[in-house]
Amino acid sequence: MVLYMHSFVWDKDRKSRTGVAEAVFCVNKNITDLCDIIQFNLNNKTAVLLTRLEPAQWQALPKELTQHLDYDECSHTAILNIEQHSANQSGVCCDGGNIGFTRGERSTTYFKF
Repeated sequence: MVLYMHSFVWDKDRKSRTGVAEAVFCVNKNITDLCDIIQFNLNNKTAVLLTRLEPAQWQALPKELTQHLDYDECSHTAILNIEQHSANQSGVCCDGGNIGFTRGERSTTYFKF
């Protein structure tokens, strides 16, 4: 199912088709779109990783949404609807790579699907 929101298309069935849940690149996303993305995933109880979520964007989000996110200021990432890990669960390690970063500024975020 593809949903059309204000200025983007949300592919909510990606995980079932590809095995990979959604990650949102937040650079240049306006606050309305970010709120829609977060609220959609809260409503559907789906996991999402928000990348390059700048502190100004984070601070502009309403408290009703930020209380559900695990935000990391260092990596500028936020995770929504991720359950606690157990020994029987698998995880994914995402490396921010070198694009746009100087050596030593690379970020790594661990989360479970």
